Amino acid sequence: MRGNRLLFTITLLLVFPVLLDGQNDIFLLKSFLGRAVGEQVHLSWVIPGGNQCNGTRILRSVDGETWGEVGMISGICGSTEVDEAYDFRDSFPVVGVRNYYRTELIGLGFSQVVWVDVFGLGQEGFVVTSSRTGEITIRMVEFAQEPFAVAMFTLDGRLLFSAENLYREVTIFTHTFPVGVAVLRVSTHSGSFTSSRRLWLGRR
Repeated sequence: MRGNRLLFTITLLLVFPVLLDGQNDIFLLKSFLGRAVGEQVHLSWVIPGGNQCNGTRILRSVDGETWGEVGMISGICGSTEVDEAYDFRDSFPVVGVRNYYRTELIGLGFSQVVWVDVFGLGQEGFVVTSSRTGEITIRMVEFAQEPFAVAMFTLDGRLLFSAENLYREVTIFTHTFPVGVAVLRVSTHSGSFTSSRRLWLGRR
């Protein structure tokens, strides 16, 4: 099975620590991407010559050193001449910190690492998530049925981004913004809600 159909083969497991030393073999995936979607993290990767009969473990860390297993995909004995694409959804990432992910291709080694920042709901009434690809997503929670506006400024007041008449969520591409602290302001059109938050914009 390929693509999204593989989601049905995933079994979520309780997270337990797995200490990995620096001598483990690295098996480079053809691609490995992570993206925050709401309060979840979606991972996708491609195994070159996708013959992986022994299965794949998905590992997560918050410090890049101590890893816990968050899921597993059963082995698929495909063709060694055809790449295989996989998807995985982490429904319970660690909120408020950077989440690191890697896969273990059983019998072959560990993949490269990808990370995703996950920011949870505070008192502001909205969720902010960011990803390595330079996207910030603002999703309304407490006032999800009202149109809202967002604006982002540098600390010296220069406008970086603004948008109005938004519903539920908006994604901002920040890769062209200057590195540093920015101020995000979110408000409903009715005036019932206004809140601001400082964000770090950087090249990590």
